[in-house]
Order: sequence, then C-alpha cells, then structure tokens
Amino acid sequence: MTQQSLTTLHRNLDIQISKLENKPQPNQSFIKDLKKRKLHIRDRLSKIGIHGEQLDLFYTQEKEKSKKQMLHLIQKQKRRDKERRAARKRRIHELARKLEKSN
Repeated sequence: MTQQSLTTLHRNLDIQISKLENKPQPNQSFIKDLKKRKLHIRDRLSKIGIHGEQLDLFYTQEKEKSKKQMLHLIQKQKRRDKERRAARKRRIHELARKLEKSN
C-alpha cells in the first residue's frame, strides 16, 4: 500500500472509532480490534518514512477538525432547540388568543 492510502485508511479508522465510541452502547471488542488495526497501520506508516512530527501534526489537525465539527453540531442543535421553543411559544400564544376571542 502507498503512504497516501495508508494515511487515508488510518484517518478513516480514526473516524469510525470515534463514531462507534459515541454510540449509546459501543461494542468494545470491535473498537479494540479497530484500534489495534490503526496502530498496525501507524507502525507501517512509520516504517515507510512518516516521521513522528508529521503524525503529531496530523493528530493535532484531526483533533482540531473534530473539535470544530463537534462545536458546529452543538451550535446546530442549540439553534434547532431554540426554534422548537419559539414555535411552541407561538402555538401557545395563538391558542391563548383563540380562547380569549371565544370567551
């Protein structure tokens, strides 16, 4: 395998592990196997010339990327919740006005 394909596989395994760990009941043995495979790929990458500094940079970039993605998802959820609360409040006020008019 080429260095680029190994790097891509390593990144994809990292993403898959993160997704599995965020599930309500993660399959720990499967995650453990994926982590072992990821370490094996990292060893192969280091053998073909990837220096530790480059891997550290990759990890730092991936952490930043995942942090930004998580913050984006949190903000998106907050906006959705705010919109739901506002819609609920509008429905309540509308029903209250209808009740006042009917009385």
